[in-house]
Amino acid sequence: MNSKLNIVEPEIELMSGEASLVNHRVDELTRNFASQLEKHGIMHFSYTLLHGDGSSQFYFNDKKWGKRMIDDECHKEDALVQYCLSKNSSFVPWDLLAMNKQQKEIFDERQNVHKKYNGVAVSLIKTDTPLMFALSTDSKVFDLPHYLAKHKDVIRDSVDFIKGIHRDQRVKKLLSSAFLEEDGFVPEKSGILH
Repeated sequence: MNSKLNIVEPEIELMSGEASLVNHRVDELTRNFASQLEKHGIMHFSYTLLHGDGSSQFYFNDKKWGKRMIDDECHKEDALVQYCLSKNSSFVPWDLLAMNKQQKEIFDERQNVHKKYNGVAVSLIKTDTPLMFALSTDSKVFDLPHYLAKHKDVIRDSVDFIKGIHRDQRVKKLLSSAFLEEDGFVPEKSGILH
């Protein structure tokens, strides 16, 4: 018997600030990583970088979908996002999530428009690098949750990749601080971020 997993109020106030899509450089790095996931049958990869100030950055394979999620603030109602925020850590197959009507509409749109038939959401929230991501496939018959349970290296590699991106974003922010730029040091021109 499959029972649905309920979404509870998040314990921490992440994603209370501005939401944006990742920048071009991060997008390019992520596309390269996502192409490596395809050998595992994973055709869609999305993630969220969660920052201590409440802001968040999203990556979506599909730019139009990402823009819609941010512009229409759908991420605030997205069942995957809300479930992940409500847990310290999670690995949840999409079909186990209980959803209200609005969450179901967003979820159905994601599946119908983008042919994402089955997938999982993974989160590590109460860590030094809070993150969440989704992996999904276009296949109705490929049991992605079962495959990932047997191939934990795919999850580990995804976590390591996102943590690396998160770390790079924090370093760039620190190196771009006003006092460094006032002294004539511009990180992008120094070569250390390339």
